[in-house]
Amino acid sequence: MAGALDALPVPQIIVNPPTNTVSVGLAATGTSPLGSVTVAAGGSGSIQTSLGNPAQVLSGAVGAVTGALGGGGTVSPLTPVQGVVDQVTGALGSGNPAGALTGALNTATGTLSNAVGTVTGTLGGVGGGANPLAPV
Repeated sequence: MAGALDALPVPQIIVNPPTNTVSVGLAATGTSPLGSVTVAAGGSGSIQTSLGNPAQVLSGAVGAVTGALGGGGTVSPLTPVQGVVDQVTGALGSGNPAGALTGALNTATGTLSNAVGTVTGTLGGVGGGANPLAPV
């Protein structure tokens, strides 16, 4: 009898649970005296459902979202935000967050310096000399 059972094929059951896709996008917009900058970052991942423990489904969803945000399942939830901030910082100041502001301040300083020079020249012309205090 055992020989007759060995000839029977072994039934195979293949279960493919449905997959769901999660996509996440972040956008950061910044303005500076030089213009506005918008940087977008995003990613997507899939959630594999399980037939047993419902907590595993939630764990899979959190892992997929973390992977989409952090690039490979990193633990820190601030990693995607830091990445976007770093991109905005690089776009604004070439790695130096004060770079764009320094350029804007230098432009404003030059403008004010020219305006003061113009006023000084005007006052000096009124008094008849080069000294701006000459009329006084």
